[in-house]
Amino acid sequence: MTRARKRPAVTVTVTPRRDIPEAWESANPVLEPGEIGLELLDGAFSMKLGDGSAPWLDLPYLATGVPLTRGLPVVIRRGQ
Repeated sequence: MTRARKRPAVTVTVTPRRDIPEAWESANPVLEPGEIGLELLDGAFSMKLGDGSAPWLDLPYLATGVPLTRGLPVVIRRGQ
């Protein structure tokens, strides 16, 4: 039986586009496929994910009202 080699974790920094609701609505941008957009309001955020064709107002929210925190590390492990 062959054992799978352990791959090291990779630490990345993700910087999503972020703005207040009024700015998103007035600009109504098209986010690139997989691009994250955060709508910031009152210490919380709502999130949308771009598909490369739909403008901001037509994208569904993936999360709403999530409390803002700072410095959360993101660890990505290949194959997971």
